This record gives sequence, structure tokens and C-alpha cells, in this order.
Amino acid sequence: MENPRKAYRNFEMNYFGKMVGWNGYIIRVNLNDDDPMSMAYHSAQLMVKMEPSDMPDGHGADIGVTMSEMNLDRYSEEID
Repeated sequence: MENPRKAYRNFEMNYFGKMVGWNGYIIRVNLNDDDPMSMAYHSAQLMVKMEPSDMPDGHGADIGVTMSEMNLDRYSEEID
């Protein structure tokens, strides 16, 4: 937090491109059909509630995920 460059480098070296996993369910899917400029990178937004929840007394999603159109097509059965 004190050094943004160090935080960015730490993220790039330790987390970028790595898979994550959790148990949960999708509570909402937003499709970005109205903005053709963003469809290549952010075609859909998924709001996910984790089990157990990250915020036990909180309402709403714990995680927000954006997906490209290619990944939306690839994982459409799981999202449905």
C-alpha cells in the first residue's frame, strides 16, 4: 500500500495469470451488449456469492468477475 509499484510488481510476480477456485453460486449476470467497445474484454459481469460467505452478515456478492465474449461462450453451460 505504501509503494504502488512494489504492490503491482508483487501482484504480477505472485498472482497474475494463476487460477483461483472457490465454492459458491452466481447471483447475477450482467451482459454488456450496449457497449461494443468493451465486449472484447468485458462482455459479461458475474456476481458470485461464496460458500461460506466472505461477509457472513452481508448481503449481495462476495466476488465480481468480468469475462470476455470468448470465455462467456466457453463457460456458458456452467453460467446457465
